[in-house]
Amino acid sequence: FGLDMERCGWMVAAPNERGSSFKTMQMELEKNQMLCTSFQLRAPRFRVGTLDALLSVSDRLAKDCKTVEASVDKLLRQYRELAGNDTIVPLVENQAADAYVRKFEWDEARYASGESIKDIAAA
Repeated sequence: FGLDMERCGWMVAAPNERGSSFKTMQMELEKNQMLCTSFQLRAPRFRVGTLDALLSVSDRLAKDCKTVEASVDKLLRQYRELAGNDTIVPLVENQAADAYVRKFEWDEARYASGESIKDIAAA
């Protein structure tokens, strides 16, 4: 995520049994290597279903991601052009994109984790 190289980030998915994986990664990246600041994004356990269903959703999301990325890039260019400022960064719910991602919380009421991954992705 991020709109420029100075404010970019990585999202890494890893098993996190009782928080130990995140703490180990955080210690290595922040303290030992001094590479970045780490934040934990909490997501519910999803009902995955079969491997075929998961791969199908993954393929669809990869295609959708490219479409969304192209649309966001176009909107950002138009936003900056209209604002007359090439460095302006729009806000997400009145906060910078990186702050929004750090504070993100899954909307269980809108996207119930008990639903199948296919249904959630289609919503």
